[in-house]
Amino acid sequence: MRDSDVDRSAMIHEDATGQVFIEEIGDEVSQVHVRLTLPVPGVLLSARTNAPNDLIARIARVKTSAWTADEVSRGTIGSDFGSELIRNISAFVSDADMAGGTLVDFGCGSGASLVHLARAYPSAARIVGIEFNDDFLGIARERIEHLRDPRLEVVAQGDSMSLPGLPSARLVCLSAVVEHMLPAERSILLPQLWDAVAEHGWFFLMDTPHRWFPKEAHTTGFWGLNFQDDESAHRRVVRADRRDLPATWPELLRAGIRGSTEREILQLFRSSGSCAPAVESPRYPRARRRVDLWFEGLSTARLRWLKVCLREALNAGELISGSLATQNISLCVRKVCRQ
Repeated sequence: MRDSDVDRSAMIHEDATGQVFIEEIGDEVSQVHVRLTLPVPGVLLSARTNAPNDLIARIARVKTSAWTADEVSRGTIGSDFGSELIRNISAFVSDADMAGGTLVDFGCGSGASLVHLARAYPSAARIVGIEFNDDFLGIARERIEHLRDPRLEVVAQGDSMSLPGLPSARLVCLSAVVEHMLPAERSILLPQLWDAVAEHGWFFLMDTPHRWFPKEAHTTGFWGLNFQDDESAHRRVVRADRRDLPATWPELLRAGIRGSTEREILQLFRSSGSCAPAVESPRYPRARRRVDLWFEGLSTARLRWLKVCLREALNAGELISGSLATQNISLCVRKVCRQ
């Protein structure tokens, strides 16, 4: 953050990670600036927003100064997060599909996804966010209060091993959630979420790391960790002596060190005894295969020939195995009920 930005801004929060400033621009628009105490790789230092100052201050208290601009940006229309979410989900489920229906966003976190889902599905009658973390719920509630969209609501999950009473949902979506579930939670909650999907409705999942990808990129960045058993993987993390990583294996699991697979998810759906899951293909004219949707999201300017070869290899792998083995899982499943 430049000194000239400080001169035009007011500090609203300070903690061990840094300071947060708000620069009033006009027309209820402000610029959030972050001054870090120590460098944090990949974090945003500035974000423009129309969020009220009280909401920004709450985000800073919960997320810390270092991650304030990042979280503010996630809830801003046109953000990379929102654009990627809507690009992927709308490839499978259109606004017309959601007319008069209910959408459930499980693990909605601080409510950034609700902002984008409400905009993408104006025909949906009800959009319900569910979250376990009380601090995140507070941010989500303040966010939807600011949006003033009567279709939006957030509900506390309450217990990590059970769900609140769910409406029959035309669409249930999870974005970057499954990896943070403990194994026992997955085996209980995913079948329950599948049961909540209405007949011929959809379950959409994205940004869950693939359990067997060569690099564990979500939590540690270690190559080969996904191929190590839990005990060996834990020893390796402890030896690395990284201050940014939890010390215990349950804490590492909660942080997202173990991803999932399409097979695991589909097997859990089938175990519910509910209708069968059918993997959907995207409907975009330019992306009729799932691998095409993945390829469209890449920056293709560099090494395009290599990425094209990888796309076709991934497509061949999906034809053989029935699953798409990219770094992060993106999966849309329709509930097919046969009489």
